[in-house]
Amino acid sequence: MDRRRLIPPSFFKGILAVTVLTLPVLPKFTLRAEESPQSWEFEFKSDVAPPPWGSKLGPGFVQDAEEIRFENGIFGYRQTSPHAYFWLNFERGKHSLILDAEKSRILTFRFYASAPGRISLFYYNNERQPVSSDQTIDVIDGWNEYQVDLSRFTFGRDVKPADERNYRRWGGEEGAIHGIRIDTWFPVGTEIKFDYVRFSESAP
Repeated sequence: MDRRRLIPPSFFKGILAVTVLTLPVLPKFTLRAEESPQSWEFEFKSDVAPPPWGSKLGPGFVQDAEEIRFENGIFGYRQTSPHAYFWLNFERGKHSLILDAEKSRILTFRFYASAPGRISLFYYNNERQPVSSDQTIDVIDGWNEYQVDLSRFTFGRDVKPADERNYRRWGGEEGAIHGIRIDTWFPVGTEIKFDYVRFSESAP
């Protein structure tokens, strides 16, 4: 059954400390997203970026996962550890996408898991440095749509930039998002599927 869930603050929990890497600063023109929403529909493998440490691995990379697939607009994998993660691809041809934090504060995603678990995320600032969310999103098994107001999150308790002020809010001091990493926390062997991930200024 397909259910839609608006996540209240009572569902947020602290996340575990994790190891992250800074995204490379690429010599490309930037494309600032002025319109809302911005979405990743997973029609193509290229919606998921190569890892920062290994561009030769190509798009569609998921850390600690197997059976990675893109079929009929569904991106799926099976977890090989309790913590898997991937990067949304912000490279749009010759341009690098930048999200306006205010216009992309509502995160909506349709998601399947074969067991209950949690999801957390990182945003990347102007220096391509990662900043971790202090809260996670509790998810249940089956297909559901989740909607979260990221302006109500705090960031940077576990992973933060060394030299930026106001990193505690979504988008930091500049209010700009240069990358997103999504982390899934589930038992080993859990089947994960994403239909879409969307960022908008207001709830659809």
